[in-house]
Amino acid sequence: MKIAVLLCLLFAGASARSAPVDYVVDSCSKLACRPGFYCVSGKCVEDPCTWIKCKTGYHCVVENGKGECVRDTYLCNLRKCPLGYHCSVKDGVASCAPDLDTPNSCQWIKCNPGSHCVMSNGKGVCVPDEKPVDLCHLLVCESKSTCVMSNGNAKCVPVDETQCNIKQCPKGQNCKLVNGSPKCVPASSFEPATMELSV
Repeated sequence: MKIAVLLCLLFAGASARSAPVDYVVDSCSKLACRPGFYCVSGKCVEDPCTWIKCKTGYHCVVENGKGECVRDTYLCNLRKCPLGYHCSVKDGVASCAPDLDTPNSCQWIKCNPGSHCVMSNGKGVCVPDEKPVDLCHLLVCESKSTCVMSNGNAKCVPVDETQCNIKQCPKGQNCKLVNGSPKCVPASSFEPATMELSV
């Protein structure tokens, strides 16, 4: 390239002994590199950011020939996202992406049986279900009635004593009405009574 400049100067009447002139030529302006490469001093070199995956809120830039993750703040400065979303940059474009823990994050959490999701400190967490309180131990029912729990309330219902007449229990067990239903219980725990309270 310097030879061509020197020849041009000679033909223009300049002497070969004149002070050297450095012309800055943008050697990358007309060079298109394939994806994953970029131009450096007129040559296509591999983009070090090709193999670097930055965490959310960061993007890769080339510094001193090496790729490193830097915060996306400048791209998100003018981007306002609604509640439950944050600014995220992908392929140089700032957009709003859903937060992993939004005020309604329980919709994405599946809890084990016997537990349910509640919001705690802005995050969904699984907590044990409350066991229904059996209030029958506080209620004394009249003869020929028993206490049953219904919709969280204790109430006395008439006992149909004939239910145990048709219930067949294995040897060593007797029929006993529990919450108004006939149940087979070991004979040793059978206590004849006119009313039943269950636990």
